[in-house]
Amino acid sequence: MPEILELLKRERCAAKATISAEMRAIAGQKELIFRMRAVSYSLTSLKRHGWSIHAKRGTWCVTQSGTETTLNRDQIDPLGKEIWGG
Repeated sequence: MPEILELLKRERCAAKATISAEMRAIAGQKELIFRMRAVSYSLTSLKRHGWSIHAKRGTWCVTQSGTETTLNRDQIDPLGKEIWGG
């Protein structure tokens, strides 16, 4: 999930397909199992916390609050890290 937030910070807005492609590569590098539902869950969780918005179908954007947020290890675990298999 922190990687998705960092991607959104960098791009401001990104298509879900772009986010998924990048997360697939990151999962491979970290020897994690890529799951599309993990991307969806992470995006929804970021939205619930006010760090992203679902701008339009298939597109997600970072919010001002999201640009000011840096996820640390203590925040990642309760936010659903286990769905990435790590």
